[in-house]
Amino acid sequence: MEPLPQDLDVQAYCRSLALQQIRMLTRLAEIAMQLAEAEGARAVAAQARAAQPQADEVSVQSA
Repeated sequence: MEPLPQDLDVQAYCRSLALQQIRMLTRLAEIAMQLAEAEGARAVAAQARAAQPQADEVSVQSA
């Protein structure tokens, strides 16, 4: 392991690492939200497809 430079600002370095982690976590949260939205859209579409045959059956029975 290399020795630390004498002029290293440890607090600034730690803040930089924390900001990097925040950016990564923010990006992961954005991706998770997009996946959840897509899954919700798929669920709504599946419900609409499932309801479609029932609506067709009712209209045929009414006729």
